[in-house]
Amino acid sequence: MKTPRLWIGLLLLTGCTGEGSDIGPDLPNLPDASYRVLLRHADETDTNLLGVSSATVSIPARGVHATSLRDGRVDLATRPSGRTVLSIDAPFASAVTGDQLVGYSVAVDAPGFDEAPFVCFLPDVSTSAGLALNPGVQGGSTLDDSATSGAVVTIPPGSVVGTGTAMSVTMRT
Repeated sequence: MKTPRLWIGLLLLTGCTGEGSDIGPDLPNLPDASYRVLLRHADETDTNLLGVSSATVSIPARGVHATSLRDGRVDLATRPSGRTVLSIDAPFASAVTGDQLVGYSVAVDAPGFDEAPFVCFLPDVSTSAGLALNPGVQGGSTLDDSATSGAVVTIPPGSVVGTGTAMSVTMRT
């Protein structure tokens, strides 16, 4: 009776050769080099330096992008070298409830480092003054936020706002 068990054992052992099982998805290996970026909430009252989650960080020239985790960390699967543009897109990003964070692009010299040499702070504009503008040629508009931020922004007549598909554009201070 031990003979069938021996054959079954040998049969199973012959199927377990190579670098793992062929069952499951065939995923590519992670690259040896990566580039990490840290995103934080930019609020003068925030002493905890809260991480920003759900922001998309990309290196457009390389076609690489990743989404930030709850602690604000992003790990891009590439290691840039030389002058590189990091683009941060934040329409769904937040650190606390009610955030309206603004993304931006920044050029960085990355001579083979595995981490951005600075923290990227995303400003919250949820309490700032706003002026809705319809796309197209403007007749002249002014956003006066001098009482809060000290800023007065004027769009001169003849300026063109919004060339995309947006129905309106909100200018903020």
